[in-house]
Order: sequence, then C-alpha cells, then structure tokens
Amino acid sequence: MDLNARVQLFPLIRRPEGEEFVVGRTDTNAFIYLPAEGVALIDLLEQGLSLQQAQDEFARQHGETPDIADFVQSLAELGFVQSTSSGELAEVVAANTAAAVPGGHLAGIPQPVAARFFVRPLLWLYMLYIAGAVAIVAGTTGYVPRSLDQLWHPWVMVSVLGMLSFNVVQTFLHEMAHLLAARSRGVASRMGLSRRLLELVAVTDISGLYAVPIADRYLPYLAGMIWDALVGASFVYLLKLSDSGLLPLPHLGYTAAKAGVFICTTRLLWQLQVHLKTDLYYILANWLQARNLQADSLGYLGNLWSRLRRRPATYDLSALPRRELRVVSRYSSLLVGLLALYWVSFVLLQIPFYVATVPRALRQLTAGWAANPAGFGDSLIFLFTLGLNYGLLLYLLLRDRLATRRQPGATVGGQP
Repeated sequence: MDLNARVQLFPLIRRPEGEEFVVGRTDTNAFIYLPAEGVALIDLLEQGLSLQQAQDEFARQHGETPDIADFVQSLAELGFVQSTSSGELAEVVAANTAAAVPGGHLAGIPQPVAARFFVRPLLWLYMLYIAGAVAIVAGTTGYVPRSLDQLWHPWVMVSVLGMLSFNVVQTFLHEMAHLLAARSRGVASRMGLSRRLLELVAVTDISGLYAVPIADRYLPYLAGMIWDALVGASFVYLLKLSDSGLLPLPHLGYTAAKAGVFICTTRLLWQLQVHLKTDLYYILANWLQARNLQADSLGYLGNLWSRLRRRPATYDLSALPRRELRVVSRYSSLLVGLLALYWVSFVLLQIPFYVATVPRALRQLTAGWAANPAGFGDSLIFLFTLGLNYGLLLYLLLRDRLATRRQPGATVGGQP
C-alpha cells in the first residue's frame, strides 16, 4: 500500500472501557476494542497525516514502528474507512462499508421523552408494583401458575389461538420495551426475527449500546423482562380484585387472566436459558465484561476439541485479556451442560411428543369436520402453528447460511 496516501475515516467514537477503548461507528453500530496505541494511531490518521507521516510520528511518540498498512487494511474491513487518496482498498471499502442504520425503530421519539419512562421514581414504582403481585401469589396457592391454566376456554383450539395471539402481542411489546429503553440512552435499534438453535425468537439489535458506559446498558437489557413482569402483575391484581368482589370477572375472563399469569411467568423463566442468548445472557455478559461471551466460549470449546484430536486451534483467542479468558473458560463449562440439557430434552421429550401427536392430528384432519368438529379444528391449528414455526426456522437457517457464504471471514475472539 502507498504510504504517501491519506485515509478518510468515518466519524468514530472512542470510549475507555477497562484497559482498552471501544471504537466504532454509531451510525452502523459497528464497534471494536482497541488498546490506547490503536486509538493514538487513529488520531494521527484523522489529523490528515499520510500513512508514512502517521507511522513516523507514532514511532517518535511510542518508540516502536507500527505496521500501518495492515492497520488501515483492518480498519477498512471493519467499515471504518471512507476512502483513500490513492484509491487503494476501494474494493475492500466498498465491500465492508455498511449503510448507516436508518434511524432505527422509534427513532421519531426524542431521547428525553423516552427517558421519562425510566426515571428513577418510576423504576421504583415498577418494582413495588411487581413485588406486590409476587407477595399476593406467594400468599395465595390458587394464583401459582399451572400448566392447565393454558386451557382457559372449553375449546382447545380457542385456548391455543388465544394463547398464541397474546404471546405474539406480548413479544412485540417486550421488544418495544427494549427499543424504548435503548432510545432513552440515545441508541438507535431495530427489531427483527431470528433463531436460537431450534427456537424461533424475536430480537432487538441494540449493539449500539457499546457506545455508552457499561452501567447504562443494564436497563435496555432488562426492559423487556420488566414489561413481562408488569403485565403478569396486572393479571394477578385482576384476579385478586375479582376474588375480593371489588371487580368480579366472568368465568372466561377469570380463566383468561390465569392464563395470562402463566404466559408471563413462563416468558420470564425462559430468560434463564442463557445458552440461547436471552436477555439474562446479555446482562451476565455485561456484568462479567465479556465482549463476546457466547462466541468466544464456543471457540474455546472448539479449540479444546481440536487439541484432543491433536489438531491446530481454529479460533483465535489471543486478543482476549487474561481475566476475560478465565471468564470464557468457566462459562464454557456451564455452556456445555446447558446445551447438553437442551438437546437431551429435545430428543427425549420433544421428538416423542411430535411422534405421538402429529399422526393423530393428521388422522383427525383427514377424517373431516363432520366426523369431529372440535378434533378437526384442534388438529388444523396445531399443524398450522407447527408448520409455521419450523418453516420460519428453516427460512432463517437458509438465510444465515447464505449470508455466511456471501461474507466469508475469520472470527476474531473478543470483538463485539
């Protein structure tokens, strides 16, 4: 690369975090951790110095000569380089320069307005509201969620449709809570659909949180769970008001409220599956200050497997600080156990369930509506939801595979 060339970088933020700095673009939510020397080199490039001048000045200040051509190449691959005066790296820049995030969802809500939903007095009020509901459930055996609460309607198909519809709405509002909390931190984010192993999930990209301090990230991560807890608590209060005679509910309303408590409780418990990168996973990773905990742990396990087969390591963990490497090694043990439990449960519980229920549903469907209206309706809804779920999973799997093939590259441990 021509060392007399000058580099035009996109606007980059720099924020100290531990012994390193978070550097990146807030318009694309692309970030990387760099040591102070890397930040100093970026500062020199932004002053308009040529590569040679920046290299010489860095050597004068720090007593060592960096490989600046390789450094600029890495910045271009990250999408941080806008152009070079020599026209070099044009293909790399074009291939790796991501388009700016279009404001994100809820971008029209000003940050101060979003922040009003999360001021400290309101957060304390949310916690008291939830704690009151927990106390009621703890003191009333009949309010403890049970699996039979899902059958809130005499017709199974109505119960299933109702539960499914409520869960879809609740999932959307859960993600909206993440969006709103991220917006309160000045971060643009977007909702989407993804998968975690064989689980279909809604996700919110709030990777822009790397631009804010660690302590400010917890609320956006927790916001969805807070919303689920608030809705579940509201159902508990409805049940209590009905039983006390202050607000009597009809039978179906009462059973629907119990179903609502059940759904909100299971949604919160689902977050414990940190191996599926749930909200609690991000809270844990943030607390441990592990930049890419799941990927690094899987890479660590892959390297152990390679070592057992006397083959070279395939995942580069050399960039990780010693403290973070210890965290990764310990979390990888937990990850093995959780993944093993997940797949054993799928093989021993989920597959036998499908083997027993799918043929029965097909028989009832082929028998027709006249033979058994309720059975026909239940089977139709069951097969439709099952097909939709695994159809979307297949689509997302193929989409991810195609995206991987179009954008090949090595995984670097420790990068967000």
